[in-house]
Amino acid sequence: MKIVVAVDSFKGSLGSLEIGECIKKNILQIDHDIEVVVKGIADGGEGTVAVLSHALNAELCQMKVHNAYGQAVDCSYAIDRKNQTAVIEVAEAVGLAKCSQRDPLKASTYGVGEVILACLNQEISNFIIGLGGSATNDAGIGMMEALGMKVTYTNGIFNPLEVEAIDLSNIDPRLENCHFLIASDVTNPLCGAHGATAIYGPQKGVSSELVPVLDQALDHFADLVSEALGMDLRNQPGAGAAGGLGFALMSFTHSKMQPGIELVMEKSHLEAEIKTADLVITGEGCIDGQSAMGKAPAGITALANQYQIPVIGIGGSIKEAAEAMHDLGMTAFFSIQMAPVSLEEALRKEVTERQLGLTIRELIRFMKRLL
Repeated sequence: MKIVVAVDSFKGSLGSLEIGECIKKNILQIDHDIEVVVKGIADGGEGTVAVLSHALNAELCQMKVHNAYGQAVDCSYAIDRKNQTAVIEVAEAVGLAKCSQRDPLKASTYGVGEVILACLNQEISNFIIGLGGSATNDAGIGMMEALGMKVTYTNGIFNPLEVEAIDLSNIDPRLENCHFLIASDVTNPLCGAHGATAIYGPQKGVSSELVPVLDQALDHFADLVSEALGMDLRNQPGAGAAGGLGFALMSFTHSKMQPGIELVMEKSHLEAEIKTADLVITGEGCIDGQSAMGKAPAGITALANQYQIPVIGIGGSIKEAAEAMHDLGMTAFFSIQMAPVSLEEALRKEVTERQLGLTIRELIRFMKRLL
């Protein structure tokens, strides 16, 4: 029997590869003859660097960058030197988890530009960038400042509301020879009722009163970019990703956007393993209605269905709307929780490992009895 394990991270507890290795260990405790293939899974957000560095056999690196509010933080990224490719996770530099403030008029993507610049200095020309989890809503102004764009502000300091002019003459010329693959599931435009500010701004501290003001400011920045470049990409699907960082990457680099889960599955050669499997185990921290809307378990279930492979879902918790996963072809899903427990307790790594191991061992025992 061959089992492919591809489970997204249980946020706040275990990463994707940690979960996969835990499942593998417990499967083999029951039957050493089962072939278990572990693949890391991410969708462009948390864990993207770890998963893709493993899939690409890339070198994990660390550097100090400025977070969204200019404070020094550690940022992990990965480099595949053989293929001159870097993997960058926006959340590692300017993510919500990297700062405690929520002030969208001070939050800058400068740190993302710092990582790109460090990679350029290492002769990297291909970039994979995961856009999930950003704390910013600056349309990539900060990132482009780090890469050489000059911005004139009304009061001389960074503020998306006070951009008067931009000068592109000093943008790093090496970007012209680079290619960017952007991992994001967001299809929103930069501005408007469905734009970055209106839809995602509130979680980053944008008040209801500030939404139209900041949205107008990003529209003004898009006007300046359009005038300077002779093209207007503000309405392109994905321009609103990561607070408009998608817009900057589309406008200033040779880029292509791809759904995060598709990109990760492609780079990890997941299809080749699934097509010869007898069972696929997938899941995430909470399996609910959102799981069926383009998230990792849905993508993996769809892929397994192409080859008529049964799929088991494993979650830290299960909500009633998770039944939508059955419509996508998931065979069954299970929670690892065995008794009522606080969220704080459930998120402890040792608790997750223990409960996950118990659940997997019982599932394998049941499967072996049926065969």
